[in-house]
Amino acid sequence: MKIKQWFANRTIHAKLNLINGVVLLAAVLPIVCITLSYEYYSVRHSSLHEAGIQADIIRDNVAAAMAFADKESASEILLALRASPSVLQATLQLPDKEILAHYAKPGTAARPVTLEAELDEASVDWSTIRVSRQIFLKGNPVGWLLTETSLSPLYERLRLYLLVNFLSCLLGIAIAYPLSIRLKESITGPLSDLMAMARHVTTHQDYNPQQHTASSSNDEIGSLSRAFDNMLSNIRERDLKLSQMAYYDNVTGLTNRHYFMERLEQAVANTLRYGTRSCLIFIDLDDFKIVNDTHGHHVGDALLRAVSRHLSELLRDSDIVCRIGGDEFAVIIENIKDLKGPCILSRKIIDVLSRPMQVLEHEVVIGASLGISTCPDNAETMSDLLRTADMAMYQAKEKGKNRFCLYEPTIG
Repeated sequence: MKIKQWFANRTIHAKLNLINGVVLLAAVLPIVCITLSYEYYSVRHSSLHEAGIQADIIRDNVAAAMAFADKESASEILLALRASPSVLQATLQLPDKEILAHYAKPGTAARPVTLEAELDEASVDWSTIRVSRQIFLKGNPVGWLLTETSLSPLYERLRLYLLVNFLSCLLGIAIAYPLSIRLKESITGPLSDLMAMARHVTTHQDYNPQQHTASSSNDEIGSLSRAFDNMLSNIRERDLKLSQMAYYDNVTGLTNRHYFMERLEQAVANTLRYGTRSCLIFIDLDDFKIVNDTHGHHVGDALLRAVSRHLSELLRDSDIVCRIGGDEFAVIIENIKDLKGPCILSRKIIDVLSRPMQVLEHEVVIGASLGISTCPDNAETMSDLLRTADMAMYQAKEKGKNRFCLYEPTIG
C-alpha cells in the first residue's frame, strides 16, 4: 500500500519515467530469458546429437579391434578423438568388463569410465554428455564404447550470447531514452492543458464546449480530449434527452401516451382556433392476446414493432402515430377537408394488419378494429374526442372486428 500511495503522489512526468523503466524491463527480460533458454536447449540438443553421431562412427570403426582384443588398434582409433577438444574421455570395454583401451583429453587425468548397466543410450547433465554404445561384429556383441563430452563450449557460447544481448539492450536504451523524453513531453503537454480546462469547468461550472478545442490527434490523448469535449456537450444535452425519453415507447419506438395526450390537446386547440378539422383514429389489435399467450411476450413485442413499422409507412410525415396502451395505437390527423382521406387510410391499415406476418420465425395472423372521430364535428374537447373515438372503435369490434367505424351520435 505504501508503494501504491507513493506512486499515486508522483507527477505524471515521474510516473511516465517509472513506467518506461518497468515496461522496458518487463519487455526485455522475458525476451532475453526465452531466447537464452531456446539457445541453451537448442545447442545442448545439437551437442547431444553430435556426440551420438561421433560415438556411432567410432563404434563402427573399432568393431574388429574389439573382436580380436587388439589394444593397439583400439587405442589408435580412440586417439582420433583429439580432433574434438570437447571430448573428455572415451573407454572401450570388453563384454567381461575389462577395459581394452582408454582415451583422455590431453592435460586431464580422467579415470576410465565403466559401464555399470548395459544401456545403449545417451544422457546429459549440467556439465557433460555421456554416450554408451554396444559394439557388434556380424551381429555378435563384442564390447561397449563409452564417451564423455564436456558442455563447456555450450556455456561459452551462452556467455557470448548473453553479452551480445546485454550490449544490444544498452544500445537500445541509449537510443530510446532521449526519444522517450520527447514523447513524454508530447503527452504531458496536452494533458496539462486538459487538466487546466477541467479545473476551469469545475470552478466556473462552464460547460460550453466551444471554450474547449478538441485535439485533432488520433492517439489516446486526442481521444481523451474529444471525449472531454463530448462530455461537455452531453451534460448540456442530458436533460433534453431525458425529457425526450419520457415521450417515447421503449418497445416500439413510437411516441407514447404522455406525448399523445399533449399533442392531441394541442391539435384540438389549433382546430378550434383556426376553424379547421382534425381526426382521431383509435386502433385496437384483434387477437393480439392470443399471439402473446401462445408464443410468448417476446413474440408479442416483436409483433408490436412490426405493426408500428407498418403504421409509420402508411402515414404522412405530418400525421402522428402513438402507442397509447398494450395493443392500442392512435393516429392524429390535422387539417383534413373531409373523412375520405381517413377512411382510405383506415382501409389500408386494416388490409396490411390482417395479412399473415412473419414474426421471429412464427407466422401470426391478427386484425385491427378502428374507431374514427373528428373535431369539431363529433367533439370540441379533448376528452370528448377520446371518448367518441373509443366508442367508435368498440362499435367496430361488436360488428365483427377487422373493420373501422365512424362515430355517430346514435352509438352513444
